[in-house]
Amino acid sequence: MPAPTATSPTGPDELTRAQVMRRLELAEATRAMVRAASLDLDAPSILARISDTLLATFGLENAWARIFATPDAGEAVWVADAAAFQPPDMNSRLGDPVGKAHELWRRQSVGILYAHGELVGLPAGPDIDVLIDWVQGSGLSSQALVPLGWGDTCIGGLSLARPVGAPRWEPAEVEAAAEIGRDLGQVFRLSQAFAHEQANVRRLEELDVYRSRFVAMVSHELKNPLTAIMANLELLDDAIIGDPTATRAAASVDRAARRMTQLVDDLLVLSRAADPERPVSTDLVDLTDVIRDACDLTETRADQHDLDLRVQIAEDGPLTVVGDASQLDRVVINLVSNALKYTPAGGSVTVGLRRVAEEVELSVRDEGIGISAADQARIFDEFFRSADPHVTAQAGTGLGLAIADQIVRRHGGRMEMESEPGVGSVFRVVLAAAEKRGRS
Repeated sequence: MPAPTATSPTGPDELTRAQVMRRLELAEATRAMVRAASLDLDAPSILARISDTLLATFGLENAWARIFATPDAGEAVWVADAAAFQPPDMNSRLGDPVGKAHELWRRQSVGILYAHGELVGLPAGPDIDVLIDWVQGSGLSSQALVPLGWGDTCIGGLSLARPVGAPRWEPAEVEAAAEIGRDLGQVFRLSQAFAHEQANVRRLEELDVYRSRFVAMVSHELKNPLTAIMANLELLDDAIIGDPTATRAAASVDRAARRMTQLVDDLLVLSRAADPERPVSTDLVDLTDVIRDACDLTETRADQHDLDLRVQIAEDGPLTVVGDASQLDRVVINLVSNALKYTPAGGSVTVGLRRVAEEVELSVRDEGIGISAADQARIFDEFFRSADPHVTAQAGTGLGLAIADQIVRRHGGRMEMESEPGVGSVFRVVLAAAEKRGRS
């Protein structure tokens, strides 16, 4: 009797297993797509990108998701094919869909209802009966309810609807759907956090604009009375000649008025430099000319304090950037004035300019008192002044470096600083060369 021939019949069980294995592979592909889609950080975009794979993964007629209302946003609904399909209206006839999703999330399970009335993981009730009627009337065989969330928080639900004739949900498919719900929950968490941060940024930008306008308004209002005070002090000079007490009082008022005038001027400059709605000029600016003009203005002060003001320009040709010449001139004057202010008599201040790759570097180096490590962290903050007695002995508003930093950042550049107490400091302004920014 001949030996029987080996055969590999393919029966219904083998077909079912093959289908489940294929769907699990697709489910993993869907999870991978969810993770990749998270880079969009936008819930509708994420869901749209996974639609086709999600439908193929579970053999669905359609799928839809609901993201529950939050304090920052209302309810969001997404449908895989909105033009051809409408999910059931989540009205009072369906009971408490939010509560059902929260309960499913708490149990980390998926609820399934079949058109013939069988329920898996869902309690019976009139609202479920209404939903079963809707499933039957829509030509579906079943609907799986997958909760979406992270940690202890449920944020919505994903509904997966299978057509008539589709097989029952296998346990492995249910677990795969639950994993996708957890993945989507994490992605939506990032999406909501990103949207919240964007809203915060917009609010901060609005506050920044308001602050700039408020500072400008207050500064303008102070300008007129200060001008009147200064003018009347000049008129009093002749009237109080010979009266030492009145002369001292007038001198004190004059000093205070001048300090307030300087503060108002600095506030006006700062409000203009920090106003995000004020465009930055796009003129070609030769920093060689800016440096020479600024040093000409401060040379008299250097001579008065017995300081050597040096200019070192590394190249003969123009070192050009794109920006506002008057604002960049303010940066150089502020840096040079600070260097002269805090450098003892007999010292030197060196202003340098050079090209470094695609950038132009302007530097101001002094032999002054230096800046402590603690103060360096706040040196560009508005109104910051060190507690160092050598600093407090000098008049100042604490706005010079803040203004310079704002202007440089508005020009797309950066400021760098190195300092050692008792040795001196160097401040660098680094800006893109004009060629790099598309100008020649």
